[in-house]
Amino acid sequence: MNTAKLRAIKDLLRWKVPFGIFPVLLPAVMFLDQVNWWEWFTLLLGSLLTVLMVHVVDDIFGYLSGTDQLNANQKEEVGHPKALVRGDISIKGAATLAIGLFIGVLGTAAVLLFYFDNSWWLLPLGLFTVFWGYSYSGAPLKLSYRGLGETVLIVCGGIAPVALCHLVIVDTITLESIWLGAFIGGIFSSVLMSAQQADIQGDLESGRNTLVVLLTKKWGGRGP
Repeated sequence: MNTAKLRAIKDLLRWKVPFGIFPVLLPAVMFLDQVNWWEWFTLLLGSLLTVLMVHVVDDIFGYLSGTDQLNANQKEEVGHPKALVRGDISIKGAATLAIGLFIGVLGTAAVLLFYFDNSWWLLPLGLFTVFWGYSYSGAPLKLSYRGLGETVLIVCGGIAPVALCHLVIVDTITLESIWLGAFIGGIFSSVLMSAQQADIQGDLESGRNTLVVLLTKKWGGRGP
């Protein structure tokens, strides 16, 4: 593996791993004496793979739409360059990586389903979560182009992993776990909106109507 690909993987892990860890870490800390660590680590792996897959898919569609090229200078300035724009990885390589991550997600889901009796309903729930995450920038919904990208983080980055982790640990999903997940997802959304500040000009030119762009348009360029 060449240096460019290693750099792309390093950047991917550095920026996205925390988003996959915290939603499943907090419920484990809350119910430490009840945790089945084998099941928990399987869920943690699934959460990490889902987050990484969504990020790679977002990079692919951002590159194909030209948005990432328009924002390349701003990304370099804030230390968050895009691997495809920088040439560290090809579109084919990124697509292969995304497919591999998706297969990994399905594998962890299969393991969890094996451990739970009468848990067939987890399959459509998991597939919906993965589809909603893909739809952050993937066709046909392209939620981040409609000012709805933050719903992906709230649902897939907060509510889904926290609720599923709560289910794995204590065999039930409570309203408290859903609220905790929504809170964590809200924090992630705030981080996303802060990062999107540097992308406003490129997003405006490419027609990517993130929530930050919509608020900027509404408030005459004063920003959110």
